[in-house]
Formats: sequence, C-alpha cells, structure tokens
Amino acid sequence: MMGKIFRQLSTYMGPLCCAIGVVAVIAVYAAYQPAILSPFGLTSLANVSMALAFAAIGQTIVLMAGGLDLSIGAEISLVNCFAATVMGTGTPS
Repeated sequence: MMGKIFRQLSTYMGPLCCAIGVVAVIAVYAAYQPAILSPFGLTSLANVSMALAFAAIGQTIVLMAGGLDLSIGAEISLVNCFAATVMGTGTPS
C-alpha cells in the first residue's frame, strides 16, 4: 500500500514541488505584507501579474510548437516604456 502511494507521489513530484513552492512564497509574502490577503491586495496582485502570465502562455505555445522566439522580453520592455510614457503625461483626476 505505501509503495503504491510513493510511486504515485514520484510520478507527480514536479507539480507537487511547484505547488508547495508557490504556497511557501505566498506564505512568506503574506507574513511581510499582511494587506496582500485583503480583496484589494489580491486584485492588485492579479492585475500586476496578468501581463507576465499572458506572455508566458504565449511563449509556452511557441516552444511547444517547436519554435524558439526570444523577442518576448524586448516586446514587454517596449510596452512598459510606452505605458510609462503615456501614464507619466496624464493628469490625475
């Protein structure tokens, strides 16, 4: 019985370690920034990370198709510079 459980765990060791790592990072971050667990904090964190998540999804599709595209970093930098320039000249409401 225990051998079967260990065999199943060894099959899914990569995703299990990733999940444990994500939980550990969130726990440490929440210990230093307790406000992150509020609805505003979670929404803000999701908004900030969505651009990088979309870029990672797009890059994953390219790599799974057998291609190699290293230009995504330059594109993200260009968009960030453009957004910072546009936001910097705006007037606060």
